[in-house]
Amino acid sequence: MLHTFVGEDNDAIRELVRAPMKDYLGAAMKLVIGFAWSFPAFDRPGGPDSKPEDVDLASLTEEEADTILEFAFERYYETSGLFGTPEICTEMVDRVKAAGVSEICSLIDYGLPTDIVLKSLPALNDLREQVNLVPEGLQSFEVGSATETKSYALEDQVAEHAITHLQCTPSHAKMLVTNPDTKGSLGDIAHMMIGGEAFPVSLAAELDGVAGGSVTNMYGPTETTIWSSTEAIVGSPDVVSIGRPIANTQLYILDAGCEPLPIGVPGELLIGGEGVVRGYLERPDLTDERFIPDPFSKRPGARLYRTGDLARWNDDGTIDFLGRMDHQVKLRGYRIELGEIETRLGQQPGIRECVVVAREDTPGDTRLVAYLVPAAGSVEDDSLRTALRENLPDFMVPSLFVELDRFPMTPNGKIDRKALPAPDQVRGRAEAEFKAPENELEQLISDVWKAVLYLESVGTNENFFDLGGHSLLVVQAHRKLREVCEHKISLTDLYRFPTIAGLADFLGTGGDAAVQAKQSQDRGAKRRAAMGRRRNRGRG
Repeated sequence: MLHTFVGEDNDAIRELVRAPMKDYLGAAMKLVIGFAWSFPAFDRPGGPDSKPEDVDLASLTEEEADTILEFAFERYYETSGLFGTPEICTEMVDRVKAAGVSEICSLIDYGLPTDIVLKSLPALNDLREQVNLVPEGLQSFEVGSATETKSYALEDQVAEHAITHLQCTPSHAKMLVTNPDTKGSLGDIAHMMIGGEAFPVSLAAELDGVAGGSVTNMYGPTETTIWSSTEAIVGSPDVVSIGRPIANTQLYILDAGCEPLPIGVPGELLIGGEGVVRGYLERPDLTDERFIPDPFSKRPGARLYRTGDLARWNDDGTIDFLGRMDHQVKLRGYRIELGEIETRLGQQPGIRECVVVAREDTPGDTRLVAYLVPAAGSVEDDSLRTALRENLPDFMVPSLFVELDRFPMTPNGKIDRKALPAPDQVRGRAEAEFKAPENELEQLISDVWKAVLYLESVGTNENFFDLGGHSLLVVQAHRKLREVCEHKISLTDLYRFPTIAGLADFLGTGGDAAVQAKQSQDRGAKRRAAMGRRRNRGRG
């Protein structure tokens, strides 16, 4: 993946991207310092064995910080991005090819104005065509029609390459199983390995009968060389366990005094064994905090990694993941594990996702609030309270249950607990002005958005991306709209007109997408061919 801007004047491009790229690099100043001063060993003062001096970020003046960012930008521009004229960018592509890379993804949304970025795309496409030309003498590869019709859709890739293994996150797996095009291809995959996030019970139910082979829940932090335990998911279980440790790995559930806890008692999960890494680079303080001596091992120097995850043993030797230790709260004298409440709540019928937090919206009055995304329709508060009291004491049963269409997300795709709205804000939003579709075209777009975003209703002035849409969901919406709409719609149109009213008005007036008759014959083949052409145009 390379930051990209292709144009006619290299100096003009440098000045155009300077400010947004410096902002981008400045967001990770610690990384920038390491990048800017990591000279080759023979250039370092003191020789090859010397190390860059550690700089206290808080001590940097504004001028110093800007100087570092300026240097980092210049180096990044010359060595690490796809910036400049087609001739200069071709040289960069050649260096990437020489390194064995077969595909480049061009990152274009790093802060430049949208209209400028859109105007630059033809130049980027010219570069793509130029660097993908087949040298004379190799014409048997047939760049023409073969390239134009090749599809990179998952279902086509599975069929073409006989793919047997797929690894992805639960959120990605949910998208695959809800997309009609990709759902069928999951039946041809022998092994699905799902990890990186907690595995929802609802996802197991959705995969039951869809996945053609085995489904495995994978657990493990990066600090233990990724995977530490696995569990086969069979059918539609009430609880999804993280299973048992893999070979050469030991799992422990300990209390605050590092003493082992009995079956059923929640505690912190610690990991030992061959996968535990040496620590964090140039962070001895954090390394000492998270990596501790292993009191259960006779091997010299053995250590345990403190995951910060809350878990408990089951009778059969498997482990249930209950959430994060930093989600523990103290309420009216009771120490409460929010993850345990979420686990119980997530087992209830009709709940797609749930989050429990302790809120103090009124000073001195802290309450447990459960946020829910229903699988369909609505869920009665009383039935949830009754169900939770079967396994939890009264002080762990939430006072309020708030239904949301979606959860706010962090940039890396996790639930943003700090952005969850106050209960009264949700009621206010529900009572706010809602503009319903006014014509057949608006209703058609609305139906597609509701299906893709899992919403019961969408106002015509609501923004697709504000409702939780992202790039992968845009692709889903685009595919569905092409199937049901008689207008020619490009993927770019959905970015340019992110509201139902705006998109319908654009399509209704003709715009760049002239109205055309929808073809009924060979529609599937034509759709795949069009998909292949668009994806090839987007490749570097």
